Amino acid sequence: MFDHNYITRFKNYYQKRGFLRTLLRFFEQPYRIIFKSKRILFYAEMNEVNDSVLALPPNIIIECKKAYNEAVQPDMQKMINYWDKENETDKVRERFEKGSFLWIVKLNGDIAGFVWSIKGKTVSPWYLPLTPHDTYIFDAVTFEEYRGRGFYPFLMNYVLGQLKMYGASRAVWEVYDWNKPSILGLKKTYCCKFGEARKFRVFGRNVTIWSQ
Repeated sequence: MFDHNYITRFKNYYQKRGFLRTLLRFFEQPYRIIFKSKRILFYAEMNEVNDSVLALPPNIIIECKKAYNEAVQPDMQKMINYWDKENETDKVRERFEKGSFLWIVKLNGDIAGFVWSIKGKTVSPWYLPLTPHDTYIFDAVTFEEYRGRGFYPFLMNYVLGQLKMYGASRAVWEVYDWNKPSILGLKKTYCCKFGEARKFRVFGRNVTIWSQ
């Protein structure tokens, strides 16, 4: 029996987008599951993170936002424009309500990228259960005009150092296997690979297929 919410979303999408867009959407998900959904899973042990990662160059700052009303509107709008998704503002607000932190890296006052973290849980079903001392890191983005300058590993290491100070013992996250720049960037961080997997939903249930 099909998930009722899935059918409702399908009908709404058809009404808004028409037949052709809906048909393409129908085949898009299986394609992603088969060819584009494998992710590499990483972890970092906080006791291995050196405090030197907290030292920042004078032209770079990293801000941690812990509530929606703390987030500066221009920064938030740039994030929403990057995703270009409907109801993204509500999604951001929901993440803060669940206890997520938003880390924003700025160069000379301009936002260059961001990443989210949440302690002891995830914002959606993950591959493995987490302990209260684990932190999940997700949705790391470097804006296009700042790519190639090392912001991604710099931001990730800084966040790991801060999470260590907050009492986290381990951090976990995942990256699509086709995202080679992020994988290369992670080699400059304290992360270690521990598996590869695909995760998707079938009739309202989460299914995980491990590659190794």
